[in-house]
Parts: sequence; C-alpha cells; structure tokens
Amino acid sequence: NPDATSRMGAAGLWQFMYKTGLLYDLNVTSYVDDRYDPAKATDAAAHHMQDLYAIYHDWALVLAAYNAGPGNINRAIKRAGGETNYWKIKHLLPKETQAYVPAFIAASYVMTYYAEHNIPIQRPQFMDWELDTVSVTETMSFNFFTKFVGIDESEMIFLNPQYIKRIIPGTKNNPCAIRLPQKHVLTFVEKEPLMYDSIHKVAKADSALIATNSVGTVRTNPVNNNTTTNNCTTVNTSGSKNYHTVKSGETLGTIASMYGTTS
Repeated sequence: NPDATSRMGAAGLWQFMYKTGLLYDLNVTSYVDDRYDPAKATDAAAHHMQDLYAIYHDWALVLAAYNAGPGNINRAIKRAGGETNYWKIKHLLPKETQAYVPAFIAASYVMTYYAEHNIPIQRPQFMDWELDTVSVTETMSFNFFTKFVGIDESEMIFLNPQYIKRIIPGTKNNPCAIRLPQKHVLTFVEKEPLMYDSIHKVAKADSALIATNSVGTVRTNPVNNNTTTNNCTTVNTSGSKNYHTVKSGETLGTIASMYGTTS
C-alpha cells in the first residue's frame, strides 16, 4: 500500500520518516510527497540499506537499524559489550523492532518459496512493462488531465500516489513525471499542446476577470446566471450549489479544473 502512513508519521511502501527521506532525495511539499512514489521510495530504501550495511556488515542488523534507527542499534550494541549479532542483542531493542526483523525474513521467504507451499500468486493491476512516464510542464488537476488523456482517474491516482492533493504542480523549469499505461501515452503526446493551450486561455481569462473586479465592476456570466462581485461572492440561481474554500496560491483556473468546469 503506497499510501500507508504510520502513527509516527512514516509514509509510503518503505515507511520513510520525513528527515530520513530528505537524505535520499524524497522531497515533501504541500503538493508532492515522494515517499509515496513506489519507484523513488524503493530506490531510496535500497540505497539506505546499502549505507547501513556499510556500517554494520550484517543484514539482520541493517533491517533492525532501518526500523529503529542507527541510534537505537548503537546503544544496544554498547549495552551488550560490543556484540554485533542481531539475535544476541534483540532483547535490548524496541519491541516493534524485535518483531520487524523476523517478519521481514518471513515475508521474503514466502515471496521466494511460494510455489513450494502451494501459495497462488495474484497478477498486479499493472505490469511494469505496461507503464511509461510522461513529463507535464503546466499545473493542472488530475480531473483536468484525465479528461484530455482518457485514463480513469482511479488509475491515475493508483499509479501516481505521490501527488497528495490530486494536482500536478508542473512548470517548464520543474516538470512533473506522471506514470501512465502505455496505451495512453500517444494520446497524451497528441493532446498535450491543446491541453496547455486550454490552461493558458483560462489563465488569461482569470487575469482579465481579476482586472475587471479590481475596479469594482459587477460581472454577469450569461451562460449560467452566476453573478460575481469584487467580494468574491457567487450566487447560482439554478441547480445545486458547491462551496470551495480558496487556499493560498489557487486561481480561478485551477479551482475550475478541479471541478471539471470553466472559470
């Protein structure tokens, strides 16, 4: 479960704490948490374990240090008079770590010898070779992206759990990688210019609206009978109403794309 979060704040498949994740380039912002990215987190975990092995030269101690932190392991080794055999210092470690190492070994055993124990395998929702990565250079919601590309939003969320607000904060200087089934990549390439053009048009309209409202002009939308005033109050005279609390950095364009409508 790449969305897993512990009560201590560890996140993702490999349960990285915030500060440990930063050491391995797992960045966390208000929009993206790389600890939830299955590929990045797995790569980071492998490097972290490699670094721990360079210290302890024992894989059981590596697993213990991965779970409890090197500080706890070093204190246990010191209390045991310098003993570096995990099984001999196990009783000096936190209870969670005492259970973690055997559980990790058991999981590895089952994954290796499942056939000998008649354990059936379940095909993953997507195989790695069925996926590809594209770069997005404009900020947009998952909802906006999926409407152009044709992928189900549930699949988009499943493949890209690192985007914690379901918004892709891409820019030309800092493009965002999006994982897609290969069958949708060609559609993305074909629709990419149209997608960006649509975003630019919305942004331009937003700027014009802000400029109009800044001088106190009342603007009426003839399409849906919404009246917008310079105090940002909108009254819908027909149909149901939805309310959105505006957050710092949001524009009318990004809010509209979140709800699949126009500004």
